[in-house]
Amino acid sequence: MTGRRWLRPLLALVSVMLVAGMAGQNVPDDPWGPLELIDVPTEAGRLRLDPALAAHRDVVCDRVVEAMRRHREQSAGPERLVARADEIVERVLEMLGEERDPRDERERRNAAQGLIGLIRATRFDLAPADELTIIVCLNDTVRGYLRRGGKLPHFVYDADTGTASYELRMQRHLSDTSAATEGFVLDLLPIGLESIDELDGWRPATGGGMDPGGLAVHEFVELAILDRIDPEQAHWRWFTDGLASAVAVRVLLDVGAMRARSQLLDSLDTSRFETWRGRSNLRYWPGIEYQVGRLVLPSAPALLPDEGALTLARYAFAFELVDGLVEPGGMEPMRRALTAMGAEPELQPHRIVEILAAETGVDVASLLLRHQSFATLEEGRGAYTEAFRTARAARDHL
Repeated sequence: MTGRRWLRPLLALVSVMLVAGMAGQNVPDDPWGPLELIDVPTEAGRLRLDPALAAHRDVVCDRVVEAMRRHREQSAGPERLVARADEIVERVLEMLGEERDPRDERERRNAAQGLIGLIRATRFDLAPADELTIIVCLNDTVRGYLRRGGKLPHFVYDADTGTASYELRMQRHLSDTSAATEGFVLDLLPIGLESIDELDGWRPATGGGMDPGGLAVHEFVELAILDRIDPEQAHWRWFTDGLASAVAVRVLLDVGAMRARSQLLDSLDTSRFETWRGRSNLRYWPGIEYQVGRLVLPSAPALLPDEGALTLARYAFAFELVDGLVEPGGMEPMRRALTAMGAEPELQPHRIVEILAAETGVDVASLLLRHQSFATLEEGRGAYTEAFRTARAARDHL
């Protein structure tokens, strides 16, 4: 492929687009003060606990401290991938059937530099324990406070619709030399819970366990896929994200990045998302540009556990489905499918399904149907419309 038009969006993606909440608003010195949070000193940092969770204080402390310990042990992992960037780029292009002039050294350097930028830009480091504040709240507590007119940093509340979101913007472009030396450092880590059970398996800063290095390789692969194909409309992400994960785990194995691979596979383990099985509506997972609301990358902390859990579940189920297509025949059928998809001037979502079925011999439509909570598209539209109307009328959702 000549020109590498996907390097341009790659550089844009390195400019991490997390939306800036509360910018320019008058936030008090201790905006969380009115919630009367309980201060709990821990070895992980200053823990501030919702009084509604006081009865679970010891459980919260133990789980947060253990999660933080694991995070700090693993924080050096992504940097090891930087040394293998050239090798990773070569293997990705080979697996996807990309044609590249081996004499084009500039192209290789640009691709490798883009991958390095992704590895570092998707890493969120946490401040040292003596500078870190960890806030654990029930979402009901946050909802009520914002609804009453309270303000919290990085929260945006819309009184007209009763909606609120936790949002954060940190922008660092690849041209900024600081992006080449470190990721982002957070000194405030909010954790929102619908119930205490949601602390099971919680991990900070990496989207429920997706290793930042593995995530960067995943994103790099997905951009390379989107250089091969140009899908129309909204509903194709199950394929691009599923294939990106399938390729990423194989590339990480090939280059010996076993820890990053293990952590990526752990984040894609569907056993963590069984409550979403049969209702993730995987085929109708929209591309980011079609999603309602502002962009929050998976590597950012968020007080949106329901939406966040659904997104993570979709990553896992998409990987399970596409990996199942790759495993029997290797990558060759997938390379043929990408070539066929790339030949279509207006690639519609249903054609992705049909082409995959033709090249793999698998009834892909039936596999996708197993992840749907409705039988027909018309039924799904009705269900989603009614759910939106109910939530908006109640004004009781983040």
